[in-house]
Amino acid sequence: MRKSMLLTGVLALALALSGCVPLPNLIPRGPAPTSTAAADAPGCEDSKWGCDEKKPVATPPKPKPAAPIVPAKPKVPKGYWDAGNGLAYRWAKKPLSCDYYTSCVTLVLYAMEPCNDIYVEANLLNRNDAVIGFTNALVQRLERGQIAKVKLSSYLDGVETFSLTEIKCY
Repeated sequence: MRKSMLLTGVLALALALSGCVPLPNLIPRGPAPTSTAAADAPGCEDSKWGCDEKKPVATPPKPKPAAPIVPAKPKVPKGYWDAGNGLAYRWAKKPLSCDYYTSCVTLVLYAMEPCNDIYVEANLLNRNDAVIGFTNALVQRLERGQIAKVKLSSYLDGVETFSLTEIKCY
């Protein structure tokens, strides 16, 4: 009996010193208390969680994701126009030979980015700028920095102008 009272006293003292449970509520004397120990504990009356409950731990804010790295747009070489798809183009100063065609022009393509297959298309215009036909050409893979000379040609009579309608990189 003496050991159990001593143990109860030590336990009560330790809990009382922790500030969560007052000493009188732990020693069994008289009727059971009507309120909880956590609500009656000194220092816990202002806490909305009570002494028995764990206070929520504030989680640090999540770091904002880094902005994606957008590669700089390739610079269009001087004298070329941007085709908008990693290719630039210009009309050749010295066109390739027309051979047996009635008319032709040479387009110079510059690859600002690698491109597997290139499709070029142009309308054929007469002297009144009316469309009288079209022509097209294909180019195989170009690596960055490579150029290709593309011949656009026609058998039609009366072709005055070649008007580019499409340059696509596939």
